[in-house]
Amino acid sequence: MDNMQMLLEPIRASLRQVGEFLPHVLLAILILIIGWLVAKAARFAIVRMLRAINFNIVTEKAGIDHFLKQGGGEADTVDILGLLVYWLVILAALMIAFNSLGLAYVTDLIGRIVLFVPKVMVAVLILAFGAYFARFVGAAVTTYCRNVGVGDAGLLGTLAFYAIMAFVILIALDQ
Repeated sequence: MDNMQMLLEPIRASLRQVGEFLPHVLLAILILIIGWLVAKAARFAIVRMLRAINFNIVTEKAGIDHFLKQGGGEADTVDILGLLVYWLVILAALMIAFNSLGLAYVTDLIGRIVLFVPKVMVAVLILAFGAYFARFVGAAVTTYCRNVGVGDAGLLGTLAFYAIMAFVILIALDQ
């Protein structure tokens, strides 16, 4: 009988560890499900809000949406910003879930990614408004040069556009 107890003790210890760990796994799964639902709601809200304030018109006039379509993308800038918000919430939920499991290394790694996503969002906003401004300045330079009789008005407007876009890209990359 003593030998039987010795054989069963490791099995009991393993079952006890599983019993202690199982609530943490269930909590992590619950956190992920809630995070997924919140992420879908946040993406929907951000896309609706950006379309309500006509941000998509700004990105269309800036030429960013046309650029994305030429590259084979089906999403516009508003959809991309919504997707970035979605993944920001998903990553935050993953971070909380892994933290509840006691996986500090994974939580730290995801935390670094979470800190990167807002920088990408700011860079997209800078590019959108910068491209819109660059198109405006390029058209203004072209119109002014044509009105005063400069022969290469189109070239000067294009140069002004590219100069401003280079500056905007440098600012966006600095994020």
